[in-house]
Amino acid sequence: MLRRRHKTSGPRTSKLPYVLLIIAVMAFALPRVFTSRANSLLQVLVPFQDGVTRLADGLGSGDGAMDPVGEAILDEGLRSAVVSLAAQNQSLRQELATLTSVRDRGLGPRGRLVSTRVVAGDATSWRDSRQILGGSKKGLSAESGVVTDTFAIHLKEDDSIGAGLAVLSAERLVGVVEHVGTFVSRVKLLSDRETELTVTTARLEGERLLPVGANFLLVGRGHGRVQIREVHHQYVEDGTIALGDYVLTLADEPVLPPSITIGTISAITPDRHNALLYTLEVDPGVDYAKLRRLYVVDTDG
Repeated sequence: MLRRRHKTSGPRTSKLPYVLLIIAVMAFALPRVFTSRANSLLQVLVPFQDGVTRLADGLGSGDGAMDPVGEAILDEGLRSAVVSLAAQNQSLRQELATLTSVRDRGLGPRGRLVSTRVVAGDATSWRDSRQILGGSKKGLSAESGVVTDTFAIHLKEDDSIGAGLAVLSAERLVGVVEHVGTFVSRVKLLSDRETELTVTTARLEGERLLPVGANFLLVGRGHGRVQIREVHHQYVEDGTIALGDYVLTLADEPVLPPSITIGTISAITPDRHNALLYTLEVDPGVDYAKLRRLYVVDTDG
């Protein structure tokens, strides 16, 4: 009786990983004008991804008393609020002669903070940006400032200051809306290499804010790093600028009603190319890689 011989084959390897690797390499080499077209696909996929994210957040959250981490966050939020409000107060004192402009320095009757959440990172490695839920359907517009939703979390329990300028002052600026889609927008973080923002610094002593009285250029260095470049040596050597000083937006910044805290100076190093200049490292006080909830500052309402 004859037995049929069954042919055995070796293990089959899938070609899919190699195809994806080739696509990723090609996407890395493409200029921004081509990669930005992927936003159309994101407008469809991201709402579904957000649903999964909400479910995961719900499973991991719980009620209870404030832990030490929560107390530290609240404390830093209050410090940011003191710095920001002190800067606003000084600006208002200089403009008391014009009562209308003093009145309009807040969010205004139509201004609002649009609560949103991060739903995706950036597909390209050379950009520091995040995709957020909310686009033209939600009334968002490009060039709007984007701040954290971390430090004022306990302030919002008080209905009297639950929204508006008090909450905005306690948070920190992390980026600007760069592109608005129908349902999803892209936020360019301050650490993005294309970021250039004029800022100032100030020192908090008790409840007194001591501004440096000069403007500087803040730039992104990629991978979550933010710096102030080309600071004249005199500011550092005479102690006008020191570690721990606050970095703030200008009072007349068009995308933000008041001065908002960006972070604190965490390191001061001489410029490698010019002995008369210094570089300041800025600690944003939040981990850009872990940003989940944000506010978009809509001054038009």
